[in-house]
Amino acid sequence: MPFNDLREFIGFLEKEGELVRVREEVEPKFEIGGFNRLLIDSRGPAVLFENVKGSPAPIVTHLFGSMKRINIALGTRDRGESLEKFLRALDGHWLEPRIVKEGPCKEKIINNPDLTKDIPNIIWGELDGGAYITMPLVVTKDPDTEKRNVGIYRFMIHAPKEGRMLIVPTQHIGMSFAKKEKQRKPLEVAIALGGDPILYLVGAAPLKYLEDEFALAGALRGEPLNLVKCETVDLEVPATSECVIEGEILPNVREPEGPFGEYTGYYGARGNRPVFKVKCITHRDQYIFPGTYETKPFPPSEDALLRSLSVDAGIFYQIRKIIPEIKAFHMLESSGVSYIGVVQIDNKPYPNFAKQVMDAVWATHKGCWIKILVVVDKDVDPFCIEDVMWAIATRVQPHQDMMVIPNHVGFPLDPSSERPGESSHLGIDATIKVPERFEKYPPLSIPSENLLASLKAKYGSTDFWKKLFE
Repeated sequence: MPFNDLREFIGFLEKEGELVRVREEVEPKFEIGGFNRLLIDSRGPAVLFENVKGSPAPIVTHLFGSMKRINIALGTRDRGESLEKFLRALDGHWLEPRIVKEGPCKEKIINNPDLTKDIPNIIWGELDGGAYITMPLVVTKDPDTEKRNVGIYRFMIHAPKEGRMLIVPTQHIGMSFAKKEKQRKPLEVAIALGGDPILYLVGAAPLKYLEDEFALAGALRGEPLNLVKCETVDLEVPATSECVIEGEILPNVREPEGPFGEYTGYYGARGNRPVFKVKCITHRDQYIFPGTYETKPFPPSEDALLRSLSVDAGIFYQIRKIIPEIKAFHMLESSGVSYIGVVQIDNKPYPNFAKQVMDAVWATHKGCWIKILVVVDKDVDPFCIEDVMWAIATRVQPHQDMMVIPNHVGFPLDPSSERPGESSHLGIDATIKVPERFEKYPPLSIPSENLLASLKAKYGSTDFWKKLFE
């Protein structure tokens, strides 16, 4: 059964020993971010900070900081099962959400809101330009079709009635906002926090433009998501959200935002960004405020783990419809789940097939940001960086098997790019070059499956076998 809301998920994690409550007072400035870095380094539990100085609500962090907790959110046992469930949902019947009249997120309605007082103001990093909301489910609608979009975009609290958002033109919110700016009209926005934890997985998924993340959430849940209409904007949000912030992004207005410590592990520069005007805040009684610390993605951070499953499933789903020979896809967590991808293929149907595979990946949403793309054979595990490096070391001649494309699409937060939003791409064909250059390749120096099976059959019941292998 799916979780109805964030607090159900928190309660379950606590029973499983996956969440710790901190009742001691902690500072909202830097300390919660510092604790999160320690949690990442130690592979620690989720934490509910119940007593944050000056905060109107407790803060829950590191909820998705382990694959085990992500599997719990999905009701699965391991990453492989979670990936398969995500792929089945993508390929199955999406369940349109239900619009209900009332929901817990409306227990308290603030018609004259103050962003600096009515919600927690957490300054996560020591060089951050201000307080940030880091786990917002940002709901918008396309101006032409009124199709819904849900994404996770950073939000800086600037003043009682004003925030600033980083909006990238290639993101779906950027496409909708561009249409509104041409009309010289504001884009209505609702920021939901909390609800079923599955919402954060679909919010990070690289769906096609105009595909509804809430409908995909229904497919993953096995039942439709309940939504309620907002108070001041023509949008719907999950009924069991902990908190909802309603407002609009002003057209043709830009004000300074940042710097902010990002998922790349570096601080994003301060720049002029779109301006958000708040109109209303609603929340549950004794609401809980989720947040995450954006930081160096290794060891795998909460952000990297949360996005990894969704991004892998979303890109794999899109590319295998074009090229059925693709067996798996993985974006390295240590690349911020953005810049280094690995594609595993089955037998090549013809020479230079790997280059066609690269083209297909780079053509997808979010796949277009991959700077280094490696194609490997079916005997190489794309989820094992050592195996991938072995394939590069033993199957690649740089002058023949590496392809550089200059002036390609990039992501503005890439610190190595001179021009934000532009990047060169490197494709590495790490497959065995049969038939491209060789008729055959040297055999692998590992025992055959038949030999290993015979050893187990012959010695598997002996004491020494148990001492060695069990």
